[in-house]
Amino acid sequence: MERIDAGFASTPNRPLTGIDKVTSTLVQGLKNKDPEKRRLALISLTNIFRGYYDEAEKIAGSPIQNKEKLLESLKNQIKPILTKLINDENEEVRSHVYEQLVHVLGEESVPDLVKALDDPKNKNIKYYIISALERTGTKNVAAIRKLTNLAKNDPEPTVRRAAI
Repeated sequence: MERIDAGFASTPNRPLTGIDKVTSTLVQGLKNKDPEKRRLALISLTNIFRGYYDEAEKIAGSPIQNKEKLLESLKNQIKPILTKLINDENEEVRSHVYEQLVHVLGEESVPDLVKALDDPKNKNIKYYIISALERTGTKNVAAIRKLTNLAKNDPEPTVRRAAI
């Protein structure tokens, strides 16, 4: 997998810590105009939130000592960006955004996920949205109704299976 370029993560007043460098680099990747850079930043975030810190340590240039602090820093910085990326024009980017919403917002992501299932531009990535929704473990009535409806009525067999 291609690595996100960390070359732009610096400030004039002080050198960045490893955590600051990782956060800044990934935030810049998420904001990049190139959809492939946004997608790669989302994949890096997925790996970090799943506990694979190799990518973060490559960006930082050293081992990450305080992984909880890294996760908290990332969550705080990327929350507003992710809510914008839900509407990204690139389907590949959107397919990766939903998992990050769950990592960052947890149960709070459920309304956005349910709404995304109704968006016609997401018809080819419903499976990813359903997977993210299921990771929340939600008991939200609207979400359960939506999944039940998809399991019974969606024209795509993979979507019906995922919604069960």
